[in-house]
Amino acid sequence: MARGGTERVPLRRGGKATTVEVSIPKAVADGAKLRVAGSKSDPDLILTIRVGKHPVFRRVAPLDLELDLPLTIAEATLGREVAVPTLGGLVDVTIPAGTGSGKRLRLRGRGLSDEKGATGDLYAIVQIVTPPADALEDADRDALERLGALGVTPRSGSLWTSTS
Repeated sequence: MARGGTERVPLRRGGKATTVEVSIPKAVADGAKLRVAGSKSDPDLILTIRVGKHPVFRRVAPLDLELDLPLTIAEATLGREVAVPTLGGLVDVTIPAGTGSGKRLRLRGRGLSDEKGATGDLYAIVQIVTPPADALEDADRDALERLGALGVTPRSGSLWTSTS
């Protein structure tokens, strides 16, 4: 639960079904223990918090998140402004020209916030997505061939040039 909140937890105590309202703190971690005070007749409860996976965000530090940011070849090569999802909604991020796959773009203060007011960062991990070959028209293929003919290759150094 990124923002915290209140959950109703069903229990069986002494053969009776009941529910307890539990206050979940902001940015609680999976596996965290939460104590719920009992009464004179009921002991305190110790609950283990289970945080489900999010379809977009991954937690990489107590308050930091990351996500995969798919970009086209053109967006990564030429640079563009793209909308990136955050916990607070979409924000526009400028992609620097020449950004490669795997580049981590830091969005300061866009991660989780805890009860004390500390805020983490969000990291957008660039993933360059190529178009399907069958979606390319002749002009697209020609443009890619010209780009490939520039002689710029990511495979340089002795590992790629050695024949032994």
